[in-house]
Parts: sequence; structure tokens; C-alpha cells
Amino acid sequence: MAQYLTIPEVTDAEDLIAINRGSSDHSFTIVINPGATATWLFQASSNGTSIPLVVIVTDSPTIALDDVFVSAAVAGSDSYMTFTLDAGDVRLF
Repeated sequence: MAQYLTIPEVTDAEDLIAINRGSSDHSFTIVINPGATATWLFQASSNGTSIPLVVIVTDSPTIALDDVFVSAAVAGSDSYMTFTLDAGDVRLF
């Protein structure tokens, strides 16, 4: 099964290259391809934008992140970008 990211009104299914737990239970590091979603996340990081909901679909479980801030945004190369998502709440389905 593919892993993907959903942000309402931004993207329905952005493919994830990788996902890892961050430094806390409410922190996740994701790697995605450059494009519209990566640009939007980079701007959210720069502006300190609060994202109401981010859903990460994996083989198991599906992870819903509430009240998310992008605390780090790094352009790794022309083929991927890395973001750290810090959530106020994490729900597993």
C-alpha cells in the first residue's frame, strides 16, 4: 500500500517518500517530492501557519494530526523535501 499525505483544501493524496517519528510522540518527519504541496508546506513553515488537520495514510495505522505547525522545512535536493510536523494532538485509526 502506498503512503500518502492529505491536507484538506491543499492536497487529497500527496505521495510520501518516507515518514518517521520525530523527537516526540506528536512530531513526525515526512519526505515528499517537490511540487505544489511542498511549496505550500514550506510557506506554512515560514509564516508559522497553523494547519487544522493533516492525515497520513500508511499500511497501518492511519494517523490524524490536529493543530499542526511545520517546525522545519529542508530542501534535500531537486528530488525531495523534508518537513517536520508538530501536532497539538495525534489520533490513530
